[in-house]
Amino acid sequence: MTAVAVEPERAAAVERVPSVSRRWCIVTCEYPPLAGGVSDHTRLLAGALAAAGDTVDVWCPPAPSAPTTTPGVTVHVLPSHFGRDALRVLGRALRALPPDTRLLVQYVPTGYGWRMMNVPFALLLFSLRRRGFDLYVHEVAMPVRRGQSVRRNVAGVVHGMMAWLATRGARRMFVTIPEWRRRLEWLGAGATATRAIVDVPIPSNVPDHADPARVDAIRRRLLAGARRSIVGHFGTFGRFHAALLDPTLERVLSDDASRVVLLIGRNGSALREAIAARRPELAERIVATDGIAPDEVSAHLAACDVLLQPYDDGASARRSSLMACLALGRAVVSNRGVATAAPFTNEGAVAFADSSEPVALASAVSALLGDAPRRAALGADARDVYERHFALARGVTLLRDDMRATARTASEPRVLMFHTTLPEPGRKLGGVEVAVHRLSNALVQLGVPVTVASLTDAPADARYAHRRLFARRGWLRDTRLGRLVALPALLNGLDTSDADVVHFHGDDWFTVRRPRPTVRTLYGTALREAQHATRPQRKALQYLLFGAERLSKRLATTTVALGGDVAEVHRLTQVIGCGVDDAVFMPGTKSARPRVLYVGLWEGRKRGRWLYEQFVQHVAPARPDVELHFIADREPPAHAQVRYEHFPSDAALARAYREAWVFALPSTYEGFGIPYLESMASGTTVLATPNPGASELLADGRFGVLSDDASYASALLALLDDSERRARFEAAGLARSRAYAWSEIARAYRDVYVGVTKGADPSGAR
Repeated sequence: MTAVAVEPERAAAVERVPSVSRRWCIVTCEYPPLAGGVSDHTRLLAGALAAAGDTVDVWCPPAPSAPTTTPGVTVHVLPSHFGRDALRVLGRALRALPPDTRLLVQYVPTGYGWRMMNVPFALLLFSLRRRGFDLYVHEVAMPVRRGQSVRRNVAGVVHGMMAWLATRGARRMFVTIPEWRRRLEWLGAGATATRAIVDVPIPSNVPDHADPARVDAIRRRLLAGARRSIVGHFGTFGRFHAALLDPTLERVLSDDASRVVLLIGRNGSALREAIAARRPELAERIVATDGIAPDEVSAHLAACDVLLQPYDDGASARRSSLMACLALGRAVVSNRGVATAAPFTNEGAVAFADSSEPVALASAVSALLGDAPRRAALGADARDVYERHFALARGVTLLRDDMRATARTASEPRVLMFHTTLPEPGRKLGGVEVAVHRLSNALVQLGVPVTVASLTDAPADARYAHRRLFARRGWLRDTRLGRLVALPALLNGLDTSDADVVHFHGDDWFTVRRPRPTVRTLYGTALREAQHATRPQRKALQYLLFGAERLSKRLATTTVALGGDVAEVHRLTQVIGCGVDDAVFMPGTKSARPRVLYVGLWEGRKRGRWLYEQFVQHVAPARPDVELHFIADREPPAHAQVRYEHFPSDAALARAYREAWVFALPSTYEGFGIPYLESMASGTTVLATPNPGASELLADGRFGVLSDDASYASALLALLDDSERRARFEAAGLARSRAYAWSEIARAYRDVYVGVTKGADPSGAR
């Protein structure tokens, strides 16, 4: 028996995006009209690739009716659900593909039949290892746990074997969440010199907009009478969700008689009936849609005030139901779990309950329903995070860009970056690790192949290949002895065989073995840190590190300074500043009430305590209408005009920057001054003290205000009173910040890499 091919519609109305045309072959375990998240994702992905000018063939199992037709996509229907006959047909077709065809396999171990254990399918992929293919990993393996059935544990073991077989032939693996990367590494299927892993999230599988008239109609129908709020859930109501939602929704409804629950998706009626059987008085306030069209799903989601979306492994980028809520800008309550990672934990897109217990989830829903401003802000952040990280267009770009990066020309050197850490959820971020992450992404965008080696996992939005080092030795990162002594020595064993140049961003002073040209970036200098340290122990340590800096400079092929002061101390002429993400930090509406923003630490050279005292003693009495938004590691003493916030998500921080009237940071030392740059990019006037970083970035007062300690409070009051002067600095600072876009910084570093691989020393060290 042979496969049946369904030709695409001959529709000239498809708008092609000008680009290099590619040919794709996608193998999937489900495709419309079969229902499922992978089915919807494959349809959207194939359609987007075709719209970009590519030719797409899809191979899928049979369904009760003909496959959905999409312009530019040819669907080949197999004779069975990946039985022996289907595998014979599929194997012949895949081996006959032209070498330039991108073969992409939608990998879900439970989706290919054979009682969720299709080892022959994994063997087919293993047989293609010489040809090579891309593996889109939606799941890795069913977990093996104590207490679960023998059958599930056997399936988990078989899935591990299947994953090992399937990944042998993969040249690129696209993972939907960082957790899959960790599990692949545990199975011995992580990134290698010939196999890259790229994080590509799942987008929403329903429209990211809704008809306002339809939304209003749904709300009028559901809120008839004394009802005031709608709590929704979108999903398929599997066993985990039904067991958790049942008591949670019962509590949500019992806490307030003005609430109505909207269950969106297949099998919602079963949950409604289960709750109604136990609590008949709640039945009229539970509405289930069951299966409805995608545009109707969007309208019903948009009609909800709060969406309750718990998951067994936590909120993550693999959940298309959660993506739909974010895409529509809805306020969502969810739970953390093993799969939860950035940007959820860093950017405030979701309100997390204290636990996944029904009481905690219901309390979080009630708190959000009672706080309309927070709901609005959460919804706005959700939409913003979705567009920047999860939208379909971004995923398609990653898939297509990855090919451009690997098909490099001789002029693009392969770069191996090293920094001890990369941005992680739930931890205060350091400026260097953020710079390494964003620089690497920008280089990949330019077509430079980049691999980042670190002691932590890569963030969800990493576009580069990643290599996890010393995964079982947390002490290397968490102790001074490990990070300052042992790690620099262990880096002598760093494998650089697949790199043309190695770029160190710290901790390399004992790394003597350097078989490849190396670049070292100095983000500041320990000499200045020592001179401005307030504690004797820190002063002594920084003087020791200054000697280590000098050693690392001598060991590197070339050294780059982040700012002029660093260049002067270390006698360098090559200066490349730090970048700013203009997709995150951008101008916006200012707060109605005059607001001063501080971002830094309470103690130390940032001088948060000093600024607080200046504000309380001099600014607040003169201007009772002014608010100090104090973002720091420690809460200051309570004051009516001071609002404290511990380090927030990126989205909340960016909003704080653009809403502020003045950004005040009286630091005694900054090697560059990233907070100043972020403020300028947000269209906010900067007030600084004349430290090296501020003086250079603000050009001694052309792009912001510099003031000494004696007149700092007076300068702050003068800026608050002079809107025209603030407007001039806002415009000047914004223009200045554009020269520091990450794309420009990446181009400068690319020139450095090309220079060192050709034997030049662009640093001009003297």
